[in-house]
Amino acid sequence: MELNMDCVVPIDSFVRLLPKRPSVCIGVGFLASRRSGLEVFRGMDLVGQLALGWMGQSHSRACVVRSTDRLHAARSAEPGLQEVYWDWLVESGKDPSEFSGQVLRDVAGLTKIRGEHGLVLIELGSTDSPTALHASRLCDGLVLVAQSADRSVGKSKAQLGSFERSDCRWLGYWTVDSV
Repeated sequence: MELNMDCVVPIDSFVRLLPKRPSVCIGVGFLASRRSGLEVFRGMDLVGQLALGWMGQSHSRACVVRSTDRLHAARSAEPGLQEVYWDWLVESGKDPSEFSGQVLRDVAGLTKIRGEHGLVLIELGSTDSPTALHASRLCDGLVLVAQSADRSVGKSKAQLGSFERSDCRWLGYWTVDSV
């Protein structure tokens, strides 16, 4: 599958919708009904696009939190962009509570990360994963990304409703194309 890399994330609108805090943590979830759809999103690195775009506008540091199953985990990050890898974010089908020691350590470390960065983006993975739901509880806001060919955004409202909380709001969603 060839990727359409012309996808431009609307950075201006994203920054405008962010909660007004010194440091904000945003979860980016992917609505992917097929495994290949999830790989499309990861190949485009939309989370990285958001972080770099935000850094360009705000002139502040950003951190991207990812699972360790990334193919480009060894690549060096842009100056001012920190990448952190949490093993328990890998979509294994297991309940995240099975990794309680790791989760507690990483969640405690998030306080330090938030103190050092104006924006923290957590790559949640597929929204049908229990890991995504668990990790979303750490976020101030959420963004959803779906393939434009996938018409199930409306059908998934009940599933997405499980992510809603009074202290966390949906900032919107984007659709991306794959060719």
